[in-house]
Amino acid sequence: MPPPPAPPPPPGPTPEQRLQVKRSMLEQFQGGVIAVVYISSHAKVAERVGARGLIVSNLKRFEADNKMHISAAAPSTVREVLSTTVLPTFGRIRLGHTIEAKLMQACGVNGIDEHEGLANTTNTMLPRDEFAIPFISGVTDVASAIKAIAAGATGLRTNCGITEDMPNIQNTSKNLRTIISGCKELIAKLATINESEYATHADTKAHDAKVLKDMKKCKRLPVPLFADGGIVLPMDVAMMLSMGADAVIVSAQVFQAADPDRRLRSLVMAAKYFRDPVKLATISEDTSGPAGAAFMNNQFTGYA
Repeated sequence: MPPPPAPPPPPGPTPEQRLQVKRSMLEQFQGGVIAVVYISSHAKVAERVGARGLIVSNLKRFEADNKMHISAAAPSTVREVLSTTVLPTFGRIRLGHTIEAKLMQACGVNGIDEHEGLANTTNTMLPRDEFAIPFISGVTDVASAIKAIAAGATGLRTNCGITEDMPNIQNTSKNLRTIISGCKELIAKLATINESEYATHADTKAHDAKVLKDMKKCKRLPVPLFADGGIVLPMDVAMMLSMGADAVIVSAQVFQAADPDRRLRSLVMAAKYFRDPVKLATISEDTSGPAGAAFMNNQFTGYA
């Protein structure tokens, strides 16, 4: 008698289940610091002082203008960072660059930061559903946040502002305030209308109905929102978290401080005690001097 046929394989996860897994991966950064790094020694410092995660980017000098430029993460650097730390690691790529995204996934990163500040080849977002890892996207207001989430982003960050070749904390705080206040206003409006009206109501018809339903249920954006752009001081970390950011992405400029360990540790501690002004005052006294001077001296340009 022939053996009975093998049972059919269990069904795989649904697209909604895969999306929830990606979103849950980013929840581990809640209330913490994510460090932008260029080399593996930066990653070791970040892990040593208690950072929650890493974003790997690339810094190199262009002979054409003799300036330091930020570019997409190099696979060799990503692999070296992954071999030296256990922190969750994201690879930074150019907006819409499918091949760079596939390379990052092949290298084994935990997620991808699709960055608008690099030399982009297109303004079109990647098909995020084709990737098994989460994407972080930069946004400027609630409309762009909803658009990014509808396109598959499972994490958001403020779209870095830049002035005089340096990331601008003033633009970052303005950007974050605009997103947070816009979300509150939209959620208040959602409470007054039925979900069946989303497609026709003036305040909601241009947005994705599924994202609006999630916002109404969560009473906030349904994905984490990170503050990013020129953050190098403990006071700025505390301010971003007190304004409503879920976590803070700190600039790689911190590694140009006289003592990078002390500087980055002060930022990590500021995230932990951002509600305690007394402890913040003590933390802010131990920052190892100014950060970023070496970048200025090397005519740094781009985003950190």
